[in-house]
Amino acid sequence: MTKYRFVGTESHIGQVKLERFGQAFSIDEKLAEQALRAGVALMPDEEFQAIGFTPSQLKIWADPFMPLFEIPDDPAEAADKEDFMRKRDAALAKYHEIRQGLLERLAAEAAAPVSPADAEDHTDKE
Repeated sequence: MTKYRFVGTESHIGQVKLERFGQAFSIDEKLAEQALRAGVALMPDEEFQAIGFTPSQLKIWADPFMPLFEIPDDPAEAADKEDFMRKRDAALAKYHEIRQGLLERLAAEAAAPVSPADAEDHTDKE
């Protein structure tokens, strides 16, 4: 099991309900790959941590019901929100980079020629 972070708004992976930006969860790497192929916005935890979200940013601004387009009156709160938005954009760009890399790898694997030794005859012979 590998730890991932959700960077979308709402989704499910099997029995895991994803409903908050930055939500941490652990799943098998193969299941994560299938979810990425299907468009679920997730990324490895270490990639997410490298972006530098603070715990308070994830507590306040990652709430899906928080009105992100309103500017807070408090200048410090407004600056924190702006910082969160920059980091959120970076996380989404990283997610797209990860997903695109996966799709390109899968396409290359599908297009790779199969050697005669690898191509077994799977027909029934009586």
